[in-house]
Amino acid sequence: MEIKDLSRIGLTKGENKIYFALLKKSPLTKTELSKKADISYSKTQEVAEKLIKKGLISLFKKNNKIQYQLHNPSSILTYIEKKKKELDEEENLVKQILPKLRNLKEEGEEVIFEAYEGWDGLKQVSNSIINNLNSNSTVQGLGIDLKNKSLLDNYHKIRKNKKIKQMMIYPNKDIKKIDKKENTVRYLPDITKIGLSITDKEVILFSQEDKPTIIVIKHPSFVDSFRQIYEVLWKNAER
Repeated sequence: MEIKDLSRIGLTKGENKIYFALLKKSPLTKTELSKKADISYSKTQEVAEKLIKKGLISLFKKNNKIQYQLHNPSSILTYIEKKKKELDEEENLVKQILPKLRNLKEEGEEVIFEAYEGWDGLKQVSNSIINNLNSNSTVQGLGIDLKNKSLLDNYHKIRKNKKIKQMMIYPNKDIKKIDKKENTVRYLPDITKIGLSITDKEVILFSQEDKPTIIVIKHPSFVDSFRQIYEVLWKNAER
C-alpha cells in the first residue's frame, strides 16, 4: 500500500487528498485545504465532513473562520475497530435472518432480492413498478420528501393515467403532497426516514442520501407480511 493511498481502509480519492493535505499541515481553513488537497472549493466541505464522521479529522472556528484539524494518526485504528464492529454486527444479523429466509422459500418459488444505487437506480425501479401494475390496483407506502421532483412527477403522471390508487402515511404534515385529492393520506409522526412501497408482487425500500439505496423484495410471504404491518400502522395513523 502506497503511503498516500488509504483506499483499502475505505477512504475515497477525495478523502485521501484531504487527509494527506492535513497530515502535512494542520489546521487549514477551507480555502487553504481546497488548494492543498487540489479539490474544488465547493466539494471540500462535503468530503471533509465524511472524514469527520469517520473520526479522522475535526473542525473548529477561529476568528470566525472554519478550520480543519487532523486527529492523531492513531485514530485510524479506532476507525478500523469501528468498521470491524459494524461488520460483526452485520454478520450476526445475516446469521439470524438466514434461517427465516430459507423457511420463506416455497417449493418452486424463490425469494428475489434486487439492489440498486443512485438516482438512476431509483428511476429504474420507479418506472418498473408503475409500468407493471394493473389499472385500478393500489400502492401502499410510507412517504418521504423526495428530492428528485421530476422523478416523482413522472411517476404520478403514469399513475393517474393508469388509475392506480395510492395510500400514503407521512412522518409529518410539512411534506408537500402531489395529487393530495386523489391519494388517501394519513400521518404518523417520525414514522420513517426511508421510503416504502408495497405492490401486489413486491416490497420496495429506499433511502435518499447523496446516492439513494433501493432494495426490491419479490416474494408473496414478504408482500403479505408487509401488508399486514401496514394495515396496523394505517389504523393508528392520524387522518
